[in-house]
Amino acid sequence: MRFVTYGGLVARRVWAKRGTLIGSFLGSAIVISLFVVVPLYEDSIKAVDLQFALAGAGEDGTSMVLSATMNDFSLAIAAENRTAVVENGNKLAPWYSQSFEWLRTREFVVIPIEGALMTDEGERLTWFDVAQRWRERKAAFVPETSDEQFDEPPPYPGPPREALQYRAWTGVDIKSRVQLVSGAWPQEGAERVVDGEGVALQAVIGVDLARVLDASIGDRFLTRPLVTGPAGFALVEVAGIVEAVDPNDPYWGISRPDELMFYQLNAFESWMVGVPVDPAADPWERDVTGFPGVIVNQRFRYDLNQDDVAFKDIPELRNGIAQMRASAARESGGRVSTDSPLIRLLDQFDTRSVVVGAPIQAILALVVGGAIYFLVYTASLTLEREGTELALLRSRGAGTWQTVGIHIAQSAIVTGGAAVIAPFLARALVAITGRVPPMSDLTGGGTLVVAEAQSLRPFLVGGVILAFGAMGLAIVPFARRSVLELRVLASRPTTKSIWQRYNLDLFAVALSLVVLLQLRQRGFIIFEGDKVELDPIAVVFPVLLLFTGALLLLRLLPLVLRVVGWSMTRSGHLSLALPGWHLSRNPVAYGRLALLVWLTSGLGAFALTYANTLNTSFTDRSVFESGADARIVADHAGYLDLGEGFTTTPVMRTAGGPSQRGRLAQILAIDPETFPTVTGWRDDYSPLSLDEVFTALRPDKEVARVGIGLPEDATGLRFEGIVQPPTILASLDSPDPRESAVSVVVKVMDARGRIWTIVSSEELTFEEWGSVDVDFSTGLQLTSGTKRYVDPPVGPFELHTLWFELGSNRNGIRSNGDNVYIDDMVVTTASGEVPLDLSELESVNGLSHRSNVANLGLIQDKYEAVPPGFEIPAVDDMRQDPLYRDGTSDLFRSPRRTTQSTLIPELRYRVAPLNVLVDADVQSSTGLDVGSSVRMSIGLVDLDVIMVGRVDLMPTMTDNRFTGKMVFDQRPLVAALNGAATWSVNRPVAAVSGADELWVKTDDPDAAVRRATAELGTAPDETFTARGSAADFAGRPVQIGLVAILFVGAVTSVVLALAGVVSYVLLAVSRRAREMGILRAMGFPRRGVAMTFALEQVVVLGLGSVIGVYGGVQLMRLMVPFLQLGETAAVVEPTVRLAVAVPVLVGYVAVVAVLLVGAVLWATRRVSASQMSEVLREVER
Repeated sequence: MRFVTYGGLVARRVWAKRGTLIGSFLGSAIVISLFVVVPLYEDSIKAVDLQFALAGAGEDGTSMVLSATMNDFSLAIAAENRTAVVENGNKLAPWYSQSFEWLRTREFVVIPIEGALMTDEGERLTWFDVAQRWRERKAAFVPETSDEQFDEPPPYPGPPREALQYRAWTGVDIKSRVQLVSGAWPQEGAERVVDGEGVALQAVIGVDLARVLDASIGDRFLTRPLVTGPAGFALVEVAGIVEAVDPNDPYWGISRPDELMFYQLNAFESWMVGVPVDPAADPWERDVTGFPGVIVNQRFRYDLNQDDVAFKDIPELRNGIAQMRASAARESGGRVSTDSPLIRLLDQFDTRSVVVGAPIQAILALVVGGAIYFLVYTASLTLEREGTELALLRSRGAGTWQTVGIHIAQSAIVTGGAAVIAPFLARALVAITGRVPPMSDLTGGGTLVVAEAQSLRPFLVGGVILAFGAMGLAIVPFARRSVLELRVLASRPTTKSIWQRYNLDLFAVALSLVVLLQLRQRGFIIFEGDKVELDPIAVVFPVLLLFTGALLLLRLLPLVLRVVGWSMTRSGHLSLALPGWHLSRNPVAYGRLALLVWLTSGLGAFALTYANTLNTSFTDRSVFESGADARIVADHAGYLDLGEGFTTTPVMRTAGGPSQRGRLAQILAIDPETFPTVTGWRDDYSPLSLDEVFTALRPDKEVARVGIGLPEDATGLRFEGIVQPPTILASLDSPDPRESAVSVVVKVMDARGRIWTIVSSEELTFEEWGSVDVDFSTGLQLTSGTKRYVDPPVGPFELHTLWFELGSNRNGIRSNGDNVYIDDMVVTTASGEVPLDLSELESVNGLSHRSNVANLGLIQDKYEAVPPGFEIPAVDDMRQDPLYRDGTSDLFRSPRRTTQSTLIPELRYRVAPLNVLVDADVQSSTGLDVGSSVRMSIGLVDLDVIMVGRVDLMPTMTDNRFTGKMVFDQRPLVAALNGAATWSVNRPVAAVSGADELWVKTDDPDAAVRRATAELGTAPDETFTARGSAADFAGRPVQIGLVAILFVGAVTSVVLALAGVVSYVLLAVSRRAREMGILRAMGFPRRGVAMTFALEQVVVLGLGSVIGVYGGVQLMRLMVPFLQLGETAAVVEPTVRLAVAVPVLVGYVAVVAVLLVGAVLWATRRVSASQMSEVLREVER
């Protein structure tokens, strides 16, 4: 009966306090549901991310391929492999289904039947003719002795020197993979006897193979494997010609189906082993025909049924693949190997889940911590409000454990009710995050599908225990208090909080320092071999640090409140003095309220700063990866003109390094003037500022010279000259003038930094003085070679290289060693002709140049070799020669060179040493310092470079295959790499290394790509956009899920803070009713009393918000190193930097402040609305 009475007392107490206990119930439900949310949300996000990853990988990225190579094909071995694969593959039936099996040989060669050899009589014999004659010789052989035998080997057919190669293919479903163009599939057995030719294998061939063979239905040819014995050949007859139903089907892999030969499976298996034949019917008297000993690849493929893969199945699926790999290899004798890209995808998924899932857990831990404090806070408020009631119970004989029991029973009822609804609330919270941007973009605005891969019971029990403990512990400070102490506590709260009374705040500080030290040493992520795990301490570290900072500030808060209260009392206004006096008199109560606000504003500031830092990092990384808003990669794409609305810069990418070091560095060649206006740049990429770093490549903005500067309106060059005529003796053979005719070839650089090879329109010969023009309106790179420019040259120009090249390619001679006299060299312009001075060009590879050479030497050289008895004319007579011309000329002489020679005689402009920016790796490997120089090699070109600055990071330079980074001025580098002469007359021009990338600054990257495609005439090789790169980084569901949970966490904390503030204000109003009555009796108006009371709360809320925001930002600062680990657990480039969105934080604080102040005003409405009689009645209670 006693227990029934006690239970009734508890039930009555709960019912009577139902309004007060709503806050505790809300806090308990949130705490327990958040515990349940942890596995649910993590599993749900991982499930979405898994489907995202599987869909992105496609069929090839998730399929499982099992293959075996048989160096000597055997039916039994092929059957064993098939049995081992199929039996083990059935174990993965819930997720995998066999897509296909095929058999493919190594290369075969085609041996034409005709043209085996030519007889002395001119008769062309077939291989069958040769075999027949061999058989006749064998039949006619008469041994002279009994031991003598016919020892002439059979004349087995051999492939021609450049034999056509193909592969043979078969599969169970081969007929459904190809379609007949003509002919038909052979009947069962696929063989028939051909009179005089033995047994022929009937096969079908691809259309491309048929075209190359010029084969039609019924045609026959001999074939054999490329690697086999001489007798391993067979006769093949074309029964049909087919083409692939889908040449891009993954079934074909990298093979081209229309170039294959196809057999039906039974024919393939028998002929690859060898078909017994009658030696008498075989032209070469073999007892086996076919291809015994051929190398055959056997391959099986299983495709993943992505829709059937659930997140909870991943461990079982992973184990199943591992078991299949081991079992198939073991049961096949080690022949079958398994390749499953899905395993690598799952490993990346696990790593991403750990690295990105950790912040999700940390945010949830922060919210849980705040909810737990809310529970303790509301329970403490309730107990303080019930101090008089507890004193009454104690005065009527209730013992300590009885009062404690009442509170514990009350807590159990509240916690039990919360536990019932917590799983439903947790699922609702998880589902509703699907409607929160940017998760709504991924779910289409619908709710997030809740996945449950792990049991919720441990989390539910843990949440219940924690919530119950948090509420039950609140009775501890009141349990052993006397009746007098309880009555005093009800009227005058304590001046020292429990945290300070037992120095729990100092303990928390010490614990936080230890945890911080451990994390600094070990890191947030634990790497053990190939496994990546999250350090559990990293999850609780943010909430521990935030609480520690709050508790530490709570110790200082009384001093702060006294100072604030003192300043308010000095104002001279009673409406300010009274709140100030209460602030300094009751710091603990206000401290608990401030702590709740600290946690709320701190969590919100942390969440917003985290999201902004993460988003800024994504933006930085996307621009760092793409280089600009858009990056277009194609041959010479850097020189495109996209027109108005697009700011562009050309970029050249290559690699090189210090000579004789063997270490290559990444190289970017840029335009120092336009590059900074296009690319994304951060001040930590280089010790120099953006204004200084690229200016160093062009001091004083002076463009480096790369050749002889020509007038701005130059349209070409004109050369008037003649080739040295042959001597009198050589003229007796009537030499062809075309064999010594030379073209003038130049390399010029235009205004866009493009190197052009331009050949004179005519040739200089020895027949007469002639004039040739070099037209700058065209160039070989427009029509010749593999890498072409899309538009003509653009002036002004600089002349970089000049050489002479034979027009006729007789015997591969490109330079005959003749003298070339140039009487006149001019630059043609729109306004006339200007003399051309070649004095700045240096002789390279033996091309000599002399000025002011008398033209008489041209005639004298003709008489250097004369026939015997020939009389050499006098000098005056030589001047009468038709080729003689008064005055002097420039004399050029090239040594003899052939096509094979790469050392082409030329005149070339010597480019000054190149300025370069290097990073720390290159600087340390070369010993460079600013102002020092070193010899570098880029390709086959050696360059002298001068270090003018350092750059630690450079957008797009992320290739880990290289060591170091270097940045050059593009114009001189292109000239230095491409300036050497190349044989160009009547042959494809050599490819030019230039700006193959165009970086674009634009608000519409798609329009830039479309414009570039139109200019190129074809789609670019690659396109990168900052928007697309950002989507790759931030579009992962785990990343989106993090942003969503940040939002949910911040909203939850605000809701808890509002509930806490309302509870506190209601308690304070009830506790200070006597004071309010006195103030009203003294003449204070109702609104004045309410505003005086509200001002106290607003001051505390303001202090709490400001300090909380600062604490949240500082907590985020400590978490920045964690973000350095990207979604692949590798340190990201560029480094993550704290990004505080001040306007967003101000807006958040303003919204929270409005809500909290609104809650205070709503809670104090009772004071302003009460009549004097009501207030006095409240005082008398």
